[in-house]
Amino acid sequence: YEWVQTWRYTWPLLGAIYAGAGATHFTLEKDFCNIYPSPNAWGIWKLPGSAEFHVKWTGIAELLGGVGLLMGGAIDAFGPVWYTSPNVFTSA
Repeated sequence: YEWVQTWRYTWPLLGAIYAGAGATHFTLEKDFCNIYPSPNAWGIWKLPGSAEFHVKWTGIAELLGGVGLLMGGAIDAFGPVWYTSPNVFTSA
């Protein structure tokens, strides 16, 4: 279990990568729309909505997920020990 806890130190890096990828959905929207599969690709691709719609909502999801990882990593790195410890809400 201890080695899993060391993963949390990668949260800020992963957050920056995801936030950057989410932002590029809006700055390079045309390029992301070009890689969106055409309707009926592989005989099963029938998602409602346009390519622009799907590029935007996935960009928002990546951006929010990245900001969440950045904030979680910052709180874990710079927050006081009593705030980041597992016993914050318990009397133990």
